[in-house]
Amino acid sequence: MKAEQIKREINILDLLSRLGIEISKSGFIKSIFKEEKNPSLKIYPDSNSFYDFSSGQGGDIISFVEGYFKIDFKEAIKKIEEIFSLSYGPLQPVESPSLIKPTVKETAPETTEERNKRIEIYESLQDFCFYSLHNEEKNYLINIRKIEEKTLQKFGVFSVKDYKKANDFLKKCYSIDQLQKAGVYNEKGNLIFYKHRILFPYYENGRIINLRGRTIENNPGVSKYLGLRNLSSKIFYNFDLIKQLRANDILYITEGELDCLSLTILGYNVIAIPGVTSFPPLDQWYKLKPFDIHILFDNDLPGENATEKVKDISKLIQKKINIKKLNKTKDINEILTGENNE
Repeated sequence: MKAEQIKREINILDLLSRLGIEISKSGFIKSIFKEEKNPSLKIYPDSNSFYDFSSGQGGDIISFVEGYFKIDFKEAIKKIEEIFSLSYGPLQPVESPSLIKPTVKETAPETTEERNKRIEIYESLQDFCFYSLHNEEKNYLINIRKIEEKTLQKFGVFSVKDYKKANDFLKKCYSIDQLQKAGVYNEKGNLIFYKHRILFPYYENGRIINLRGRTIENNPGVSKYLGLRNLSSKIFYNFDLIKQLRANDILYITEGELDCLSLTILGYNVIAIPGVTSFPPLDQWYKLKPFDIHILFDNDLPGENATEKVKDISKLIQKKINIKKLNKTKDINEILTGENNE
């Protein structure tokens, strides 16, 4: 059965029933990715999808089966056909479904040595680029997006000025295997930031633990942002800030790095989610409980959907989260650029 047919014809609630998984009245089940006492995985029947707030993972019905059984995409397709007795045709009834238990495929956790090497690679790339921005990227951020140069320097934003030189530099310093494990090299053995040359470092205790690239061009077939390969970008941007805050301080959470920088310029304490599909795991949200949290996402449909997820998070961590809305502008950066009428 084709993937699109599965997504279209099979309801995720039917899948849960056949797996013997009980869902709460509020739509939660226990995480399929980790052991936990309190359910943190939300089922969204209307979109036939799920989101696990404890791990920051979500997706469609096929992704659910992948996570539940710890199998890959092709195996998940076969498993769904097995569960529903399918053979590239209409659904057939299955009598007296029994609880199906997943098989476990363990993935070796990252060692301290591997993590330190990964951090070293990110910082070496930043050093090679001299913490600076190429003229084209600099013009885009400072003159078009109105981000102050001192703010860019404070956050360590830089760009890959000469792709070939940066690519060759990293290859001389590290093995292809190390670069691929760090997520900065593709399967062909080259730096992934060819088009996405503006790089936003994600810090933890002052060290770079992640990078996200951005392009300044609007190409229909190219995503504006690019995360590291095979490494999750579902972490807060500027998360080190919370160590400088006191209890009950106001903390804003925006959508994306540029909005975070924009609101910082306006004098607020700000962290950001990378995007509406990249929610940090629940343990990071728990660390925000001492503060007066305010959400300020983009004024569009994805932003509205993300706001609904925040309401679920608020219930899970038992913390009031204030929802703020932009009235006449799409995002915070437009306040700086003057593209709003407020």
